[in-house]
Amino acid sequence: MQKEISQRLVSAGSVEETSTSANRDLTGVAMIDSLLPEGYPSSSVVLVMGDPATGKTTLLIQLVAEALKKGRNVVYSALDDFPDSIRESMKLMGINPRDYEVEGRRKLVFIDCYSFLVGVKSQEQYSEDPQRLSDLSIVVTKALSEARDSGNVLLAMDSLTTLIQRSGVRPSFDFLHTLIAKIRSNRASCVTSLSRKAFHPAIIAAIQDKVDGVIEMKVEDTKDGLARFIRVSKMKGAQHITTWTPYNRDTSMGLIIPYEESRVKKSV
Repeated sequence: MQKEISQRLVSAGSVEETSTSANRDLTGVAMIDSLLPEGYPSSSVVLVMGDPATGKTTLLIQLVAEALKKGRNVVYSALDDFPDSIRESMKLMGINPRDYEVEGRRKLVFIDCYSFLVGVKSQEQYSEDPQRLSDLSIVVTKALSEARDSGNVLLAMDSLTTLIQRSGVRPSFDFLHTLIAKIRSNRASCVTSLSRKAFHPAIIAAIQDKVDGVIEMKVEDTKDGLARFIRVSKMKGAQHITTWTPYNRDTSMGLIIPYEESRVKKSV
């Protein structure tokens, strides 16, 4: 089904061609994999950018859940919600995060930045004030170093919006520059989210220039209600679909291809 949808999108929409020998793999998220016919670059920094109510956090959690299922190590930097709330969202998607947090064979690590923002003492091993970017950079390095295979790590940061709003544009850009260099030197991966309406277009463009890939999400008001669309406007080292493609969102299934949703409903 997924392959059929990808072929349909490739034939109907705009496909950006790239030429590189980067390793690529499926994310396990059908909606994203359908937009990347040849796979997702295994070592990349990707920005998930979209309007409010598009499901940016849902997509990040979905990518994290699928990465854990594949045996990858995940570091989740939480700036917009408590880690326990994120754990509950992961459970709704059918994965128990505590199974991946067992001492001695831990695959999932949280960096709690949200507790500092709301004045609550964190219960996580790693926590930091996101306004102290130098210290946060050190904590990220420590968390990433927990993995035995640095090239098999996914860093998820939700969200870059909060980081910039709290710390300012220039310091946040310096932090992002250092973070990207760190991710690339370790041959790890990173995915972060950003509200595309929160900042001046020049700031948005500068951030897009820094990263390897950009997944855009938007919502439109129609006579039938809200309609959501997604596209991959940039993905270094991978062929990608740049056409706006409709999708649906579900708390237990994440982002859903409309054809897939109807198929699931018929089978129930």
